[in-house]
Amino acid sequence: MIRRTHPALSVWAWLVYAFLYLPIIVLVVFSFNDSRFGATWAGFTTKWYGVLFARTDVREALTRAAERCVSELDAMRCNEGAALSRDLSARLERVRATHRRLVDLTARCAPRFRERVRARVGRLLEEVSARVDDARLEQEIVLLAEHTDVTEELTRLGAHVEQFAALLSADDPVGRRMDFVLQEMSREANTLGAKAIDAEIALEVVELKAELERLREQAQNVE
Repeated sequence: MIRRTHPALSVWAWLVYAFLYLPIIVLVVFSFNDSRFGATWAGFTTKWYGVLFARTDVREALTRAAERCVSELDAMRCNEGAALSRDLSARLERVRATHRRLVDLTARCAPRFRERVRARVGRLLEEVSARVDDARLEQEIVLLAEHTDVTEELTRLGAHVEQFAALLSADDPVGRRMDFVLQEMSREANTLGAKAIDAEIALEVVELKAELERLREQAQNVE
């Protein structure tokens, strides 16, 4: 449940911030004071910084500190990149496994789908006491099966999965290309869902879409 912050807490928060940061602000401002004594303001100057940076030991210390900061930042980014790469690889492997299951399910469900259509049409014909040429009926069933065939979508999805895997091992910036490949994978997943001829296939497509969405969120962190 959302609760409104008590005004007294906001006042105390501002007092704490003032206690912490006000001395720092005063110190920075008076570092530009022209007076040798900080108690009185004698005008604006930067000569004290000139005196400070004229010292060799200060410049060397600043150089070493900057080099160390850059080195540690680079190491941190490498570690984060390695962790991100492992996570993306694991999620991509789940997408690949789902793709394999969809290929297997489609191969097994297609004949069952034809039989279900044939049985349903047979019942309808019995109800209306009509007769249809068997060859014509079989032709219509084949055409319907072609409309629900997802072989091309699965083939393209598999190709996109391998393309994404290749991007994971690339050395150059691949963030935009990853985003484009994921868009294509999502498009194929949507088509698979629209053509699903079995509840089990539909469930696998839902899992595929969820994993692709997680991949897309993680890929936003890739340069």
